[in-house]
Amino acid sequence: MVTNERIAAYDIYVEAHAAYTGLTRTQARAELSQAQFEQQLEQLHQRYMDEEFSIGRLADLLNVPAVNLFDILNTLQLPTYR
Repeated sequence: MVTNERIAAYDIYVEAHAAYTGLTRTQARAELSQAQFEQQLEQLHQRYMDEEFSIGRLADLLNVPAVNLFDILNTLQLPTYR
């Protein structure tokens, strides 16, 4: 089920990813759908919580600045600290 929070988090991701990579928003959306983004974020966030890598590395893996990653995680009410 798509909630307002999920839509908002994906929108933040698209904007941040486009700015970080130099893509247009359309290209960023085409690169990763909302469902793919949610799945990737869930998997990577779990690995972060399991202390496999830092929050900075999580941001790098998603191709977004760390400040935007915090916005995404807070929007989805996911922990930002282990």
